[in-house]
Amino acid sequence: MENEAEQKKVDIAEQFFWDVCKRELEARGHADAAMYLQHSIKARLIEVSPEGAYAKVSFAMHHRFSEYSAHFNAATGEATGWFFDALTQGLKNSKRETECLKAAEYFAKPPADAKLTVAEYEVQSNSPVFVARWEHVHKGVLVERDFIQVLVNGGSGYPFSLHRRWHSVDL
Repeated sequence: MENEAEQKKVDIAEQFFWDVCKRELEARGHADAAMYLQHSIKARLIEVSPEGAYAKVSFAMHHRFSEYSAHFNAATGEATGWFFDALTQGLKNSKRETECLKAAEYFAKPPADAKLTVAEYEVQSNSPVFVARWEHVHKGVLVERDFIQVLVNGGSGYPFSLHRRWHSVDL
């Protein structure tokens, strides 16, 4: 943005766009959808063209393709979990368990003291999902509540969820 005045024009134009969309949805009986509109669609500025005392503001609209969530350790920045809904499409058990486990290991990066306890297909929500789960075993003793779990789409071979709860044991 060149200056504050131009940014203000962009902000006004974008708010005007959202207000028009909201009014249109409400008029069609979809007031509830208006609340989520800006969550599903993102306006990206293309250009601002001065036209006399006004400006023409052009946006490209991008629609959210899928939900993606990620969780991080605030102290270390380490990823502690993620879920990517789009990768759950076409859940099958067509890939061999060894292939799915290899994909899960690539993303989980289990430490040396991790013990693989589950590596098999399970039925979740009426769909087959490959589950790989490692537990934390320190010097032969199970560390309670520490685990790494990866869910893999056996149709595509891609993991769609990872959850890591792991800490260093302080004796």
